[in-house]
Amino acid sequence: MSEKVLWFFIFLVLYAAYCIFWGLRGSKNASNPNEYYLANRNISSWVFFFAATSATFAGLISLSHTGLIFHDGFQYVGTSFIAITIPLGSVLFFKRQWMLSRKYGYITPGEMYYDYYRSDTIRIISAIVTFFVAVPLLAILFGATGFLVNLLTEGNISRELSMWIISSVVLLYVVTGGFKATVSVGVVQSWLFVVTIVALGIIIFFFVGGFDVFNQALSKIASTSISAWGNTNGYGGGDYNSYFVVPGVIQWVAGLGKNDPAGGPWTAMMIFTFTISFMGIVLSPSFSMWSFSAQHPKVFS
Repeated sequence: MSEKVLWFFIFLVLYAAYCIFWGLRGSKNASNPNEYYLANRNISSWVFFFAATSATFAGLISLSHTGLIFHDGFQYVGTSFIAITIPLGSVLFFKRQWMLSRKYGYITPGEMYYDYYRSDTIRIISAIVTFFVAVPLLAILFGATGFLVNLLTEGNISRELSMWIISSVVLLYVVTGGFKATVSVGVVQSWLFVVTIVALGIIIFFFVGGFDVFNQALSKIASTSISAWGNTNGYGGGDYNSYFVVPGVIQWVAGLGKNDPAGGPWTAMMIFTFTISFMGIVLSPSFSMWSFSAQHPKVFS
């Protein structure tokens, strides 16, 4: 076992211990549903901000954003507008939900929907939506994390074992500690997310050799057709290397794997619908429930 793998194991154990600590600590204070599910509606604005940032951005961006930019080029960078659409969803809807939860004592969105529509069907639909949003998202994140652990440990831990270990730790601290443990771990995750992105930038800058060398290398690639999707073939205003241009506004194709779009999939319409769909994360019942826990609505504005 190499030294870097040993250090990785040490930090992984420390992180797991931190998560379990908050799970056990939260279990001692969760004496009623209000404390367990909403941390007694006493989450400060800064804690909510960091925890929500971690839940919506950290995993997806750390694991996929950089990789897709590397694979698809700068056309994928347009999806970074999720940094606008995700907060926009909370600004438009969370303050109203917070006010309703404070006035009527709602703990879950299902209660709020039932109180308005007077129908148990809406509760069932809410639970189904929560399930079909949360489970696939968690499966993707756990799978990607397992692959990353397998890579960083040089194969000492398999992808499947990594997934089981990580999911068990998450299940333990979330179930035992409730929402207080979730946001406490989320705060640290958001800080680690920022440190990871900054560290990646510094490391890449060091190995590339500076902006001048980087720009020269990009200009050489741009003059060729070397890219994952080839050239744009007229889409995007000309025949350009797909790494450096959005391939048009929209393309009609049979589907990925059947009829690949010219110059890549990230057309203007694809970028737009992708960024809008991320509002669904914060507007889903499983996440909009977070709004009930905030101490003050100023965090949503």
